[in-house]
Amino acid sequence: MMNLPHFSYSLLLAGCLIGGSICSASESKAPPRKGPKVAVPGGKHHISNSFRINLNIKNGHIGSVEFGCRDGATDGYDRRIDDMAPPPGIGGVGYTFLVSPDRKFNLYKDIRAYADTVQWVFYAKIGRKPVVLSWEKSQIPNAFDLYCAEWDGRSEAVADTVNCRELESVTAEKTTFFRFWIVKRQADAEPDSAPEVLDDSAEKAAIDDPADEAQIGTDPPAVDTPVE
Repeated sequence: MMNLPHFSYSLLLAGCLIGGSICSASESKAPPRKGPKVAVPGGKHHISNSFRINLNIKNGHIGSVEFGCRDGATDGYDRRIDDMAPPPGIGGVGYTFLVSPDRKFNLYKDIRAYADTVQWVFYAKIGRKPVVLSWEKSQIPNAFDLYCAEWDGRSEAVADTVNCRELESVTAEKTTFFRFWIVKRQADAEPDSAPEVLDDSAEKAAIDDPADEAQIGTDPPAVDTPVE
């Protein structure tokens, strides 16, 4: 048997003693018990009171527009909430957008403040084909009814009011406006009765030629007799 040098033997013996102590300590120490899982309540999150309705557009220069309501919005143009519509396209397509209440802006997205009745105005200049608007009734908030009617832009009357829960599309055969308005549901209201159209004196325009888009949203014409 080879004799190890004294210092090497001492180091080896010390290493074995230390290693044995560590092993013994780790073997004797019981693993910690897992405590019961406790659900930690999360912070309260504020859910914005809002809704949006997409109007799908066929044969327009854009494929859709959005309107709706949310907390913090106003009836005017809100930066970072509302969006401008792009300029008209080429190739015989229609020119379609939402009209801001003060008629200064052509909008792709128009979000308003909540009220019992809120109205939006959509403008469609016809190209080579009729403009078709469609929507999904599932997007209409449960507390409101949504109606739509064609409008010539100046008269007090609207034509052929549509309950948007019953029909999901309208067609513009000529250059025209459509008025969309929501009305808060009443417990004793008849579900099929269309309410009176909201007074739109701020949006109403006396337009000699609705097809002239230069008059829409750039230099608003004088307000005619307000709707009662």
